[in-house]
Amino acid sequence: MTIQPRLTGSLLAALTAFGPGCGSAPDDPIPHIRDLACQLSYDESTSNYKGDFELSYVDEDRDLGAGGAVEWWLNGEEQPTIDLTSLLLSEGTLTLSLTGFPAYDELTATFQLIDGAGHLSNKADVYLYTVVGSEECRLTSLGE
Repeated sequence: MTIQPRLTGSLLAALTAFGPGCGSAPDDPIPHIRDLACQLSYDESTSNYKGDFELSYVDEDRDLGAGGAVEWWLNGEEQPTIDLTSLLLSEGTLTLSLTGFPAYDELTATFQLIDGAGHLSNKADVYLYTVVGSEECRLTSLGE
């Protein structure tokens, strides 16, 4: 099963942004996912779910938007990489809207950021329960 991102208005970069962190940063820092929030909504016309995923991140050298991407997996199966072409700040929230999640299923989605230098962030795992009327979407683990 392959879920395709809706690229028209589905990728909003740096919705919230803060100033650079205190102290000195490494020469080539690795991006880090700080938190992930999600919400599911049922689409009656397709009988599938849409998932909105908000990844709170830190990227001190700001190279996520310079050749960076989001890699993700659904139940361990690699999904198409989502290229990031927007200018992203050193801290912020990246919102992904993904459609096509099947109804009446239990799924695990895993997200990981890749910066422009090819560095991989920690992984964030999300549990998705897609039963109409009893939907659940929650962060289950956040790697170091």
